[in-house]
Amino acid sequence: MGIIFKYFILLILFLQYSHPVLSQTARDYYLKGVNLLNSGEYESSINEFNSALQLDPLHADSFYHRGIAKAHLHDFEAASVDMNKAIELNQEMKEPYSERLPDYTNKEELRQAIRDSTKSIENNPANGKAYLIRGVAKIKLGNESSGCMDIYNANKFGYTVAYSFIKDFCDSFGLQN
Repeated sequence: MGIIFKYFILLILFLQYSHPVLSQTARDYYLKGVNLLNSGEYESSINEFNSALQLDPLHADSFYHRGIAKAHLHDFEAASVDMNKAIELNQEMKEPYSERLPDYTNKEELRQAIRDSTKSIENNPANGKAYLIRGVAKIKLGNESSGCMDIYNANKFGYTVAYSFIKDFCDSFGLQN
């Protein structure tokens, strides 16, 4: 009976490490999380990113995409924490800089938003969202002219949300593009 038990244990170990379902990698969980995120299944995608991060706690892309999922669920504070971690792990990543949203009542966060957005624009000069975030932050800090120029650029680069900001902010200041 002892020899059968040993072979049984060896068979289980073999199956566990050779069967793809039983031996998922961090990348497998990450890719499944991205697919779920893209299909709007945010909570399920977060679970997959969590699994990926358990296997590889230095996977910047998992932090970034988990942050996006959290933002979709309106958990902006947790989303910002994930974006910060993604940047900490890979400062060459372009995306997290434009995804971190500031607390628009906190002057230091506004300044950080301007720095982040500027870095994002340096990486991708046509990043409309980064222009919008930087523009609103500048306006909130009292630099309406420069802020509106950024918002006009956001609109120019196809970030259509900027149009409502032009109407709400820039038109009220009497600034024209």
